[in-house]
Amino acid sequence: PLLDDKFSLIRSISCWTLSRFSKFSVEGINHPEGHKPFDKVLVGILRRILDTNKRVQEAACSAFSTLEEEAVEELPPRLDIILQHFMCAFGKYQRRNLRIVYDVIETLADAVGGDLNQPMHLDVLMPPLIAKWQQLSYSDKDLLPLLECFTSIAQALGTRFSLFVQPVSQRCINISRTSRHIPWAGTEVFASGTIECEETIFTWVQQHNYLVSSIARRMASAWYWSIVRLVFDPGDFIYSHPGDFSCCEHP
Repeated sequence: PLLDDKFSLIRSISCWTLSRFSKFSVEGINHPEGHKPFDKVLVGILRRILDTNKRVQEAACSAFSTLEEEAVEELPPRLDIILQHFMCAFGKYQRRNLRIVYDVIETLADAVGGDLNQPMHLDVLMPPLIAKWQQLSYSDKDLLPLLECFTSIAQALGTRFSLFVQPVSQRCINISRTSRHIPWAGTEVFASGTIECEETIFTWVQQHNYLVSSIARRMASAWYWSIVRLVFDPGDFIYSHPGDFSCCEHP
């Protein structure tokens, strides 16, 4: 009942309290009908993820993150309801809490791995993420957290992520090509020559490196390796570390 209390602070604290007992909720599954209390906790937290209060949303996402780290083996059978709630939240959250959703999805993909690679899950998960990716401007700071989210999804999906690689990689290529003119954090990337700007764009390139590598290790087509070389041509970057372009070498 406290999860549905009329006071947002009570709902928020209730989420935090449940997260502290996540380990016990998971351990209880081994007992007869122990899955019922676990499912009740899971559904309660998911319900609060769709709360109208931003602080409750944040507390619920944090609680779920703690729970999913403890309940790795219990998540795959419940992926459908989990993804439906988070994609619903994705449509209503504002910028700050959206970054939390990216992080939660990233952790979820790492936890469930190949179990995410089901058409019914991808139909729920990927369209909103791709739409958001294409919607964000080149100067939006949310691009990098979203790319990190895509990287974990790519690692979970393996070659199946090739279905989505074109819009993701094409945007990365465009950003890499035009990086000298993108205002980032109030400055001109590269143009200012500051370490902060150089490290920002290098982090971007490196993250895309991880995403490409996670698929490229399993794909040997000439088409894909041409994309890798195009994206990671060190001549395109002022701030380059040759060792970080190792994925450009054909295995």
